Amino acid sequence: MRDVVVLCRDFMNNGFFRDGLNDTAIVVILKIISEVLANRMKSLMPRIISENQSAFVENRLITDNFLIAYEIGHYLRCKRRGKYGMAALKIDMSKAYDRMKWEFFEFMLRKMGFCDKWVHLIMYCIFSVRYTSIGDCTNMNLLILSRGLRQGNPFSPYLFIICAEGLSMMLA
Repeated sequence: MRDVVVLCRDFMNNGFFRDGLNDTAIVVILKIISEVLANRMKSLMPRIISENQSAFVENRLITDNFLIAYEIGHYLRCKRRGKYGMAALKIDMSKAYDRMKWEFFEFMLRKMGFCDKWVHLIMYCIFSVRYTSIGDCTNMNLLILSRGLRQGNPFSPYLFIICAEGLSMMLA
C-alpha cells in the first residue's frame, strides 16, 4: 500500500510516471470471441426484445424512451381525478450494469429460448474473467468477480437489455 502512495505522490510532484505503468493488456482471443457472440446476438434482438425496449436494438432509438416518459408524465399530471389512481415507477438503472447477478443472466437467456450450448458460451465468457495488477504489486491476489457485466465487452449491452426485458415482464 505504501508503494502506491509513493507512486501517486511522485506523479503529483513530478508530473510523470515510469514507462509501462499505464500500459493496457488486451486479451485478443476473448475480444474476437465476444465480438462473434455479439454479432450473432445482434440479429436476434429485434425478435426477442419487446418494442418498448429501444436501447441497443438495431433500428430503434433510445430517444423514443424520453418521449414516452414525457407523455406518461403529462398524462399523469392531467389525470388527477377519477375513481382509480395512476402511478409511474422510476427506476435508477445507473448501477445495475455492475450489480446484476449472473444467475439472472443465465435464467433470462434460458427464458428467451437460447439453447444450452449458447448459454454455456456466454456464461463462460462472463464468469471466467479475472483481474490482476501489473507492475511492482507482486503480492496482489487475483480479483475474481461474482456479478455484473464487464464494461467494453461487445455482448454486455445485449445481456443488459435482455435482463431489462425480464424486469419489464415482472412489472407487467
